[in-house]
Amino acid sequence: MKLFAYALREYDELGYLDACAHEMGFEYGWTSEYPSLENVGLASGYDALCIITNPMNAELLDAFHAEGIKNLATRTIGYEHIDVAHAYELGMRVANAPYPPEGVANYAIMLLLMAQRKVKLLSRQSLAQDFGLQRWASSAPGALAPRS
Repeated sequence: MKLFAYALREYDELGYLDACAHEMGFEYGWTSEYPSLENVGLASGYDALCIITNPMNAELLDAFHAEGIKNLATRTIGYEHIDVAHAYELGMRVANAPYPPEGVANYAIMLLLMAQRKVKLLSRQSLAQDFGLQRWASSAPGALAPRS
């Protein structure tokens, strides 16, 4: 299988794609550009596309289908940006990222804990290398509150 990835971020996603390609044994190509009618030819000779949240309307799907694309995967949970019905009419398979229900709960708990511990404020101070405690009074164990 040969996969072409559009809108790939070199600084964080490329390493994962490269590792996956070596482990799973497939070839890939990539660009940081979003797919458009002007750059459809970049995917010529590939079997599958990997995209992000860019719109994939019928015209764009037709153009990729003409280049031989049989599979389309989005690196997102949602797939409302893809004309799935038209892709299926063309015989293209469409896939999206999984969305485990416990992921929402874990994220919500993390945000609550970050708010309780004032992580955003402390992170800003840390980035400024401000480690002073003079501005903070401890009204409760573990709590930080500005002095009046």
